[in-house]
Parts: sequence; C-alpha cells; structure tokens
Amino acid sequence: MATQRLGRGLDSLIRQTEEGEEIVSVPIDSLSPSAVQPRERMDGENLTDLAQSIKEVGLLQPLVARRVQGNLQIVVGERRWRAAKMVGLTEVPVVVKEMDEKKALQLAIIENLQREDLNPIEKARAFRDLMDAMQTTQEEAARKLGIGRAVLANTIRLLELPSSVKDLVSEGELSQGHAKVLLSAEAPLREPIAQRAVNEKLSVRELETLILGVSPRRTRRRRHYASPPEIRVLEEEVSELLSARVTIRRKGALGKISIHFFSPDDFDSILDVIRRGAESRKQALATEAVTVS
Repeated sequence: MATQRLGRGLDSLIRQTEEGEEIVSVPIDSLSPSAVQPRERMDGENLTDLAQSIKEVGLLQPLVARRVQGNLQIVVGERRWRAAKMVGLTEVPVVVKEMDEKKALQLAIIENLQREDLNPIEKARAFRDLMDAMQTTQEEAARKLGIGRAVLANTIRLLELPSSVKDLVSEGELSQGHAKVLLSAEAPLREPIAQRAVNEKLSVRELETLILGVSPRRTRRRRHYASPPEIRVLEEEVSELLSARVTIRRKGALGKISIHFFSPDDFDSILDVIRRGAESRKQALATEAVTVS
C-alpha cells in the first residue's frame, strides 16, 4: 500500500530550516511544475527508482516553490514531486521562497547542474535562457553559475547544431564530445555526418578523422598499431574528462600527452577544466594536511 504521509521525521506541518525558513506541508495537487524548468527529459527508470525509495523511507528533502499569481510553482524538486505522486503521497514538504522568474531559473539550473541531471542540450538552452532572463554577459552568467566562461560559451554553441543532431545528443546517441567535433564540420554536412557516426558507432576520435576526410577504418588500424589497448583506454578516459581529443605516446618510462583544440574558446575551456582540477587537488591536499596534523 502506498505511503500516505510525508516520511520519517517530516510528519509535522511546520518546521524550521537552518536558515530559519518554514517547511510547510501542502497538498501535492496544489503544486504545479515550473515554466522555467531547464530539464526537458526525465528518465523513466530513474524516476521509478526514486519513487520506490520514497515509498520505503518517505520524502526526506523538501521541495522549493514560489508563489505565482497565488499558486505554488515548483522551483527545485520536480522529480521528487512526480515520484511522490507515483507512490500516492497526498502531501509533500515545501519551502516557499519569494523570488522572481530570473532567480527561479538560476536556482533551478544550479540545482540540476549540481545533480548532473541535465543533458548537454538542456544545459545549453538553460544557459542561454538564463542569460536572456538576466540580460547579462557570458562572463557574468558563468560567474553566477560557478563555471568557466569558455565552458559556458562552448556549451551554448551546441545550439548551432541541426535539430535532428541536437535530438541525438539529448537522447544519448551522441556525446557532448561528438557534438563539439561536429561543430568543426561545414554546416550542411553536420546532419549526415552525425547520422553516420551513430550508425557506425564512431568514437570521438574516429569522428574527427571522418570530418578531416580520412577513413575511420584506416585510422583504427593505425591506432591499434601505435597504441596498446591500455593506452587507448586512457586516451578515451582523458578525452571524456576534458571534452577534447587526447593522444598519449609512450616510449619506455617517457611519454607525451597531446591535447587538441579547435578554437580559442575550446582552448580556454580545456584550461578551465585543468585549473579547476588542480585547485580541487590543492584543497584536498590542504585538508589532508590539516587532518594529519
């Protein structure tokens, strides 16, 4: 039988958050999805898993909503709301915040980015919509979102792809790496090349080779000869981390890593990823040093 209450520890109608905001229990049908929700697709399997979790332990984290013309509109937590409806909850905990549409969009984007729920095309549209709503520059939008300007710029560029190619990226048939490489092809060729990449299951590297006019099959044989399997695995792993083509060459204990880029923004995006990784490493080492001492 579906759980009808809010879950463990959330039975009271009103509680206080750490910031002093009220958590109120509201009828689930009194909430409506946000018009500025950046996520356009919700994975059915993941939603079912979330519903099962809510059925077993309750809804442990409140939704965030705002009032729009007297009604409550969800800003953060639409997946939890949908999953709660699936298991028959009649009430859900909500923090009601006063905010305009610009703030609601910014909060929804940040929440989804932190959860990594947006696909690349959803991210691109969300970034563009946020800039339009705030009437701000890429630099300012990137600062508010806590990302590099080049990362934001390169993501928005994905919207230049044909609709059919954007659909392939949204559906996971092509990765963001594939999409970035397709932007280097002439506009009329992007759609047929993208379809060939899907049909032939081309890697990002093979797609680059195809765009340059070299047979992917010939490239694959050369790579197999030049790079041992374990090196190819590393190349693909680093390529995914940097969203860029990476080649690794080793000779004994020595070697070389080459990172390829297609534009100044692409170069800045790669640098941004490396810098952020280095900064995270420094912070981890500092934390470790404090713990040891």
